[in-house]
Amino acid sequence: MEKNDDLQKFVPVYELNGVNQIWEKLLFKGIKKNCSKGSVIEGNKDMFGYLYRGKIRLSAITAQGKERIILYMENGCICTEINLFHSYHDMYSAEFLAMTDCIIYFFPKEMLSDVEFTKQYPELITNLVKSLSYKAGAFFSQLSEKTELTFIAQFCRFLYRQYLQAGSTTFKFGFSQIELALMFNIHRNTLCRGISFLRSEGVIGKCTKNCLEIIDLGRLEELAQL
Repeated sequence: MEKNDDLQKFVPVYELNGVNQIWEKLLFKGIKKNCSKGSVIEGNKDMFGYLYRGKIRLSAITAQGKERIILYMENGCICTEINLFHSYHDMYSAEFLAMTDCIIYFFPKEMLSDVEFTKQYPELITNLVKSLSYKAGAFFSQLSEKTELTFIAQFCRFLYRQYLQAGSTTFKFGFSQIELALMFNIHRNTLCRGISFLRSEGVIGKCTKNCLEIIDLGRLEELAQL
């Protein structure tokens, strides 16, 4: 397990779950909103949200409409807070998409600058800063890999993280080819060629949204340059 813990530090994060669960003590101050699967959660510079139930996807969208998936968030995560700290311009924007039916509680941004609130709930502010650092780390680790590694190495590192999280070499994958192409900012044909290569190398077997089968874990680590 020590080896896995060390390796996990070098594999970019694409998913967060439960990192802000401590905020549930404050739900009584929030405005509850139900968001249906497939809906875009509209950004609001006056509010930030807490994802109580469900799964959402954060993407960067260029002015030309090109999308790159940055992060998935599940139960217990602060979301849309990027709207409070990011100055939008014509080059790109952030989009939050509900991957499942979601329940989100929204809070006014003034809460974060309220001196009395920060005195009463210092642990919540600390937790928020910590989760922001997770998201920044996810973005910069992805950017670093994009610069330094081939797509095959990036993809193998991603598969390795999924293996670590699942604790098994055969598990429900949960990602479609369209989503994977958006995550790695590549054409779907490039992704298909990469998957075919890994199969020909005997690294993986099945690779569908419902099932990923890792056959040669050692070779996967080698290709991932871990």
